[in-house]
Amino acid sequence: MSQQAKFSEPTLQSFRGIFVIFLADLVKRIRQNIAILAIPLLSGKARDYLHYFILGVIVLVIIQFVFSYISYKRYKFHVGQEAFFVTSGIFNVSQIEIPFERIQNINLQQNLIQQVLNVVGLEIETAGNDKAEVTIKALDKGDAEHLQELLTEQKIALNQELETTVEVTDENSNTSASAKQSASKQLLFKLSFLDLLKVGISSNFFKGIGVILAFLSYIYNSFGDLVSNKFDIDLETQIQAYLPSLLSVIIGVVFMVIVIGVILTVALTIIQYFELKLFAVDQNYMVQYGLLKRVNKLIKAKKTQIFEIETNPLRQFFKFSNVYISQASSEELNTKNKIGVVGVSKHHINLLFEALFGINDYQSINFNSIKTQWLRFRVLSLRLAVLFIALILFQLYVIQLHSAFIVVGLVLLLAFLVVLVYLSTKKSYVAISETMIKVGGGSIHTNTAFIELFKIQSVAVKQNFYQRRVGMCNLILYTASGFLKINYLNHQEAIQMANEILFKVESNTSEWM
Repeated sequence: MSQQAKFSEPTLQSFRGIFVIFLADLVKRIRQNIAILAIPLLSGKARDYLHYFILGVIVLVIIQFVFSYISYKRYKFHVGQEAFFVTSGIFNVSQIEIPFERIQNINLQQNLIQQVLNVVGLEIETAGNDKAEVTIKALDKGDAEHLQELLTEQKIALNQELETTVEVTDENSNTSASAKQSASKQLLFKLSFLDLLKVGISSNFFKGIGVILAFLSYIYNSFGDLVSNKFDIDLETQIQAYLPSLLSVIIGVVFMVIVIGVILTVALTIIQYFELKLFAVDQNYMVQYGLLKRVNKLIKAKKTQIFEIETNPLRQFFKFSNVYISQASSEELNTKNKIGVVGVSKHHINLLFEALFGINDYQSINFNSIKTQWLRFRVLSLRLAVLFIALILFQLYVIQLHSAFIVVGLVLLLAFLVVLVYLSTKKSYVAISETMIKVGGGSIHTNTAFIELFKIQSVAVKQNFYQRRVGMCNLILYTASGFLKINYLNHQEAIQMANEILFKVESNTSEWM
């Protein structure tokens, strides 16, 4: 039986889907009712209620399994001539019809439960929805890939049929035949575990340090309250009294926090991008990655809105960069939702760039740059001066410690911040070519974003009170995946740039989707 014939009739999920639905819903119910379930255990007569508690949990599990089984049996889907159909519901049966032309993305993914049960989830995103309209929780991997391929082929065939209605018959027949061919899937790039470690080591470990500092802050506050209540001791006063003798301990703690922060960042990177693979699928690309949640996303040229390249000195030493792609979506994308292809060489970046934009070397594009360094330096220097004065006043009137270590620490902090201001100023620019706009930024990290001009939906020039006084503004470019903000532009130059962008957008006849 062909895959099209198999999915032409109402189809159930994999039988293991019962357990996926059951475990996912059980976890949800426990979270919703954790307070009620904990009442018997927290009461003074917990031992008397324990058997009722266990009995209640058993009844909850049995009821949940029955509901999960019914939900599994009632959830059916099939592929029609012009749409994808889903029927679901236990008490209220709903029927969803998704025309092929409304399908935007078909993503495969695996969370930890799905990986253990060896099934794959399939999500269908449509125009006009900020989340997946259809989620099939459990399919055999082969069935999921074939369903994804079948829906993609149906959408392509429909689009090509509409595009070729005015063409001659022989061209139309050739196009239809090519549309129905199976998508060729070719592995282009696989990130090895060693390269993944390099990606983790070169990542922004301040995020990991932030998590640790937040945890230590919580422990410190809790411990301080406990000591104050039990022993009537002011912990902050005691720390200030013994601070000079504790400096070596503090330095050791800071070092440990940095080390643990780096380890945590590397671990999170490995979990997120484990076994990253990049495939060429006809005119598009497919990326797969993830350990606890296996992500499978298709990168389409027409849907690509913003193409970002991120690097830093360590990545330059390792000779790779990270690429983040924002595709058209009904919700504004954040960094977490962007499609990440990490640890890629310049060669593979050029392959991606050529496939998405038709340019074989992104560094060969002739851009006219507009410098933003002076205005950026002016603003950042003012902020740095205010911050450093505030730190000095805090040291003199709040901490009130006159130690050489404190002075050295402030000097080192000032030097570090000055370097950041210098790097941020040096790396900031905006440039326009005939077809694209490029925006550079960053301090330690270097970020370069590319947008095709015809995909810009609107342009806004914004000023606050201070910016109006000094003739400065921010330029905001809105796309179907969100916006890109360009700070610290000269107001007159920004107006000219906005007019130029709008003119090129209006005069371009290319379709942005």
